[in-house]
Amino acid sequence: LELFRAQRLVSLNDLLNNERKLRELMGLPPDDDFRIIPKDEPTFARYEPDWQLAVSETMQFKPDLQAARFQIRAAELELSRQRNGLLPDLTVGGSWSLVGLDNQWDQSIDRLTDGDFEAWTLFFRARRQIGERAANAGVRRAQLLLSQRRGELRNLEHTAIHGLAQQYQKIVSNYQLIQAQKDRRQAAADQLEARENIYREGVATIDLLLQAQSRFADALREESQAVVDYNKALAEWEYARGRTLANDNIVLAEQRISLASPKLRADRAKWLDNSIPL
Repeated sequence: LELFRAQRLVSLNDLLNNERKLRELMGLPPDDDFRIIPKDEPTFARYEPDWQLAVSETMQFKPDLQAARFQIRAAELELSRQRNGLLPDLTVGGSWSLVGLDNQWDQSIDRLTDGDFEAWTLFFRARRQIGERAANAGVRRAQLLLSQRRGELRNLEHTAIHGLAQQYQKIVSNYQLIQAQKDRRQAAADQLEARENIYREGVATIDLLLQAQSRFADALREESQAVVDYNKALAEWEYARGRTLANDNIVLAEQRISLASPKLRADRAKWLDNSIPL
């Protein structure tokens, strides 16, 4: 009995700690005289995941992989920009002007406006630095950065696939464990019923009945824990695929906030009024 009381206190403490963590994530106070109790029934149905589809969705929708691909794209653009520094500088130019003056001012104006004497110039200029040490160093840095980004993406993809395989195995094994624990609980219930009948007939002692009751309680607890682990494996499977938000119809949208909006100006003025000057 004392062992059961100790186990109950440990389980209650774990429950309260998990509820407090959930309240912290939800932005709720630690205690508001209300308890958070699950309303939905746990899932008992067998779920058979599609491995090939899951791998494709993981590569496409997992946020950290998408962020790594954007970083690779940025590194490729930087490499293209640095390679432009290795190209020679080719300049094409030209000029045109009116020339021709006379020894008198008014005649010089007439000479210019007549347009009889013109001058034009067309030139090409090609320039290339010797050695190009700075440009080559920039290209090498950009190539190194691109290689690092690609290596990070391969590492993330490798980790994602292994994490997905782990969750796949958890779903299969936890469902099998539910069936095994269910059979164990049924066997313990049959044993408990037989021990109760023997005890009522005065053939067996009470300690045998208490042992049967303890085995039945352990089997019931282990079956419930297997159900919990199975449902957690289903949630972690969706997280590993990167489909948690989509499956719950949650869309993240960004909205530009203009500093000229009336609400933002009012909020800023209110904050300034309530601030404490230093």
